[in-house]
Parts: sequence; C-alpha cells; structure tokens
Amino acid sequence: MSQLAKLFKPQYQFYCGLKHQWVRSAIDNTYRKLDDRVARPDEMLEGAVQAYKYFSTKMISMDDASDLEHIVTGNMLSVMKEERESSTGMDFREQFDIGEEKTMTWLNVDAYLDGFVSLDEDMNPQFRWLMVDPTELTKDDDENGKLRKIPVHKYMLSVTYFADYKATWTDGEVDTRIDRLYFQADATDDEGLGNWKIFRVS
Repeated sequence: MSQLAKLFKPQYQFYCGLKHQWVRSAIDNTYRKLDDRVARPDEMLEGAVQAYKYFSTKMISMDDASDLEHIVTGNMLSVMKEERESSTGMDFREQFDIGEEKTMTWLNVDAYLDGFVSLDEDMNPQFRWLMVDPTELTKDDDENGKLRKIPVHKYMLSVTYFADYKATWTDGEVDTRIDRLYFQADATDDEGLGNWKIFRVS
C-alpha cells in the first residue's frame, strides 16, 4: 500500500463501516422480509471473508485458474484464463515471480458490506432499499403460511476488505491491501439461492 493510501485509510475505513451498517440494515429489515431465501448479513459476510482469503491466495500461487472454478462465475473464469495465457499475463507473473512457492499469511481481515441488490429477469433492480419502509411491508403469505417467494432472478453483493498480511514478497514486513469483491447468486430455484460466486474484483 502506498504512503498516500495509508494516510487516508482510517477515514475510508470509517466510511466503509458506516455504509456497512446501512447495507446490513437494508438486508435485515427489507430484503429478508421480502424473500426468506436471503441469508443473514453476518452469514454472508463470514462466507465472503473465506472466499476472499481463498481467492487471493490461489491468485498468487497457481498457474491457471482451475482451482477457482467453484467460486467464480464462468465469464470471470474465462477472462482469468485468457489473461494468464496472454503475453501480458506471463510478463506479470515473471515480474512478480508468482508461483507455487509464493505464500500469504493473513494477520487480520476487516470486511464491510458495500452493496446488495436484487435483479429481475431483465437485470433491472427490483428494490430500492432506502425507499422501502419495513413497517409498511405486507407479508403476503402463501397457502402454507410461508412468506411468498418474490420473482427475483439474481442477487448481487459487494464487500470491501482491509487486509493486513505478510507474504514472500514483503520480506517479512506487514503490508495492507484494500480490495473489493463482487458476488452474485441465482435466485430462480424456489428451494433457495444458488452458490455465491465472484464476478468482479476491484
């Protein structure tokens, strides 16, 4: 992390903490009331941290992207494979000496919910979380007394990470990185959501 980034890290992390509370409240008080397939925010965040650690570790240690197939979307997997096979990808790996012997040790990972949205079949947002007053939501029960599933096609979740780590390229020094992962899960199955998969990294 650059010295400039380190200077503004506390302010940015404070902002992310405020946004996390807002997104968490939206999930609990709006989305979960409208769709009981949506997990609790803490459960989603716990899984997102595990995915982040696994994804980051594999990205610096493997020659191809095959080990990430179960946690990234098909489109992202194709892009990753193309980049690694390109001359630019080969130069990058040679420059930073990325390989199986490279390791990362996580010292601390603070994760914050950054965004959550549901999309219909035409990929249009269905909910505007700031426009929905949870006290005015009507629970439209089905014949079995359960909350009726709403016609959501896909959910998207973004998480911001502040991670302290040591790695083979930091010469034993502690470094910090700030990343954001974007996840999506299909919601076409009445029995629940599909697996959350990474579709974008920034």
